[in-house]
Amino acid sequence: MSSIKNRLKDYRELLQYIMQLEEDISTLMSKAENLRSFQNTELGVRIQKTGSQDPIGDIIAEYLDMAILLGEKLKIAIEERSVLEDLTKSLPPTSKRVIGLRYFHGHSWEQVADEMGYSVSRVWHMHGEILRDLEA
Repeated sequence: MSSIKNRLKDYRELLQYIMQLEEDISTLMSKAENLRSFQNTELGVRIQKTGSQDPIGDIIAEYLDMAILLGEKLKIAIEERSVLEDLTKSLPPTSKRVIGLRYFHGHSWEQVADEMGYSVSRVWHMHGEILRDLEA
């Protein structure tokens, strides 16, 4: 595998990880809201999580950890995208689009092919040619 291909693949995986972190943060916020609503009922019941008397505090602590990690990963992604855009700036528009859809937007090969009006095998072939051009 070429170094540019590795960088593109790693960038795509980083974007997927960032999206998962964002989903996890959203889930935590929903849990916090649900706990807050439940704790404010007239029953006066407190839910315990891992022995803590403050489940909302647990969720907030986990949220803050994830938010810090998300910020770090976003910074890396921004820096890497800039480098990758520089590496691909000399490509013809169609080649840039293949790379952009696949790696910057995270599309599957089928989605790239559909978006561009090509078969999947044609997109794969184009992709191989693009990587060879970038390595030259």
